Amino acid sequence: MIEITQRTLFFSLLFACSLWVSAGNINLGFESGDFTGWTGKVWTYYDNGVNRYKGDTTTVALPYDPRMVILSDRTAYDPCTNNKLKIVPEGYAYCARLGAYNEKDTPPRGNHQSLEYKLKVDNTNELLVIKFAVVFEKPSAYESQHTADQMARFIIELLDKDGNPISNSCGSFDENATTLDNLNNAVAPNGFPIVWRDWKTISANLKAYEGNDITVKFSSYDCVPGGHFGYAYVVVDAQPIYIATRYCNDDVDAELTAPNGFESYVWKKQDTVVGSGTSCKIANAREGDLYKCFFTTAAGCQDSLTTTIKRITPEAHFSTNTIDCNNTLNSVQFTDHSSADVLHAGESSVGSYLWTFADGQTSTEANPVHLFSTSGWQSVKLTVTSYPSTCTAVLDTTIETFSPPLIGYTGLSTYCPGETTTLKGYGADHYTWVLADGTVFARGDSARLGALPAGAVSLIGYSKAEACKTAIPVSVSEEPDWVLNVDGNCYFCHGESTQLTASGDAVSYLWQVQQSKATSVTINSAGEYGLSAINKRGCIKTKSLKVDEIALPLTDFSITPGTINNKYSTVTCLVPQEDNIVYNWNLGDGATDTGHQIDHNYRITGNNNRFDITLNTENTVYGCKSTASKSVLAEPFVPNVFTPNNDGHNDYFMPGYDIQIFDRNGTVVYEGDKQSDGWDGKLKGKRLDTDTYFYILHYTGPDNTAQTRKGYITLIRR
Repeated sequence: MIEITQRTLFFSLLFACSLWVSAGNINLGFESGDFTGWTGKVWTYYDNGVNRYKGDTTTVALPYDPRMVILSDRTAYDPCTNNKLKIVPEGYAYCARLGAYNEKDTPPRGNHQSLEYKLKVDNTNELLVIKFAVVFEKPSAYESQHTADQMARFIIELLDKDGNPISNSCGSFDENATTLDNLNNAVAPNGFPIVWRDWKTISANLKAYEGNDITVKFSSYDCVPGGHFGYAYVVVDAQPIYIATRYCNDDVDAELTAPNGFESYVWKKQDTVVGSGTSCKIANAREGDLYKCFFTTAAGCQDSLTTTIKRITPEAHFSTNTIDCNNTLNSVQFTDHSSADVLHAGESSVGSYLWTFADGQTSTEANPVHLFSTSGWQSVKLTVTSYPSTCTAVLDTTIETFSPPLIGYTGLSTYCPGETTTLKGYGADHYTWVLADGTVFARGDSARLGALPAGAVSLIGYSKAEACKTAIPVSVSEEPDWVLNVDGNCYFCHGESTQLTASGDAVSYLWQVQQSKATSVTINSAGEYGLSAINKRGCIKTKSLKVDEIALPLTDFSITPGTINNKYSTVTCLVPQEDNIVYNWNLGDGATDTGHQIDHNYRITGNNNRFDITLNTENTVYGCKSTASKSVLAEPFVPNVFTPNNDGHNDYFMPGYDIQIFDRNGTVVYEGDKQSDGWDGKLKGKRLDTDTYFYILHYTGPDNTAQTRKGYITLIRR
């Protein structure tokens, strides 16, 4: 029960896009993205003190670019506001712009324009919500003497059926650059100052005008002297005005919801305030309790509504026309028999329907016709919402449809050798499977077929009471042989792996050890590996593969001796001989060799103290490779006698070493370095006599540490 206790007409500003579409005013808020139902008019009036012109009012076709256009870019901003005014406000898809930006250097135009929409007020649209935003060019100081009716302006009017303004303090708005509230300043692209007002909302209670026609009219004006422009963005919502009471079935609490579009709300029970905001929750509600909501518009106008708590119990129910043996389109007519409230018949109505069908499609009609994509039992869910309580009821059930073209079977009619295949019927209530001679060999939706029976069989599908039936022919045959291959090496070298890849006519694979369904698997341990494959018919083939692990060639070689010097500089490297193995040696001094045993002579100087020997082996059958490295150490050999007599033997002492040699008196007779040829027994080219000399030898040890050796050398002349 809704009572309008105050007849005050209130109006809240907003020029924007509609959130609500009433049944009788499908484009009041430009919901269709065009001007359907709207009338546009233009006229010209300017008087700059020199020239004066007033043109006739003309009705124009809409849109009338650029003065009356629909806008839909929800990311765009108005350029004259320094891109701060959002052209389409949040929550809206469209809005209309009335008027346009004029460059300063164009001739004075005095453009005036209006948009009008006529509607009949009923209980679906008695609350009118308007949003608007305005942009005005601001007069300069010497032009500020313009009167209000000479300035760029924006006017909102509500007119009665005779075209007269509806008389009410909140029923009209007239804004210009000097009266605009909450104005913002900006600079237009032409460099002139701008004032603008962001989106504002107002509302109008049209309850007193139910059954009558009214006209919503918006007008925008350039200034009369013709030099300043003005324009606005607008949209309108129309909705019922009532308090929705949600107190359904077994609810303990009730929720009351007032119409949207007001600035503030106060809820009272008798004289006690019980809530604020659009909605009010009533804990432990009782039927019969009375609540009142007082609401105020942005313009300061007040109104109120009263409601009585009552429990609402809607019921969803429908009937169908479903069975038709020749229903080739499989369409079903649904007829609604729902009740908005079984407890208070006639006081509520079903506000909305939502049908949800088995194929995922939906409908909001009261009595829809639905085309099903399959035949047989279909789930149907009907949800009805009681108006104005918003209580819901749900009926979730199944219906039967019968469409011969949609009855069939799933499964493969070709079976694997030595096996069977299972076919399953769909689209009917029940089935029989019949041989060519008429013998029924299976009942139910599924049948197993193989070598017997084979050939031509039939599936017969029936409706529930067998009022309708249809027969589907099925040809059963054995699957021909198919290909299963496995590529890849069935061996791998120790420490590595091998990849096996399945191919052929299969659609899926299973490697049993790895439990992998991938086409390829990587194997890194020896053993037996099984593969199962399934082709598109579901037939299975298996293969078993033995994978071997190949040992790496031996590389644990020996070096004799382990330490060499510049006198004893030959080493022997040996590794056990194996079949099908090649041996490649890198001796560490740039030399290479092959074979399982090699001898190599090193040249020892002060520049080297260690040689790294690397053996690389490869199995010529499987390609398995291994490598190992060891080192031989080098140290200087210092003789205690040398005979520089040019006989080619022992003629030079310690070539290639950093060494100093002294005579008995401590005189240095020779100094050498790592590039020297050694001491030839002379001092400044003069042969020294047989005698014993002292040396100090510097070299780098195997561990790269500096070493010094001191001793005596006897020079013998022969």
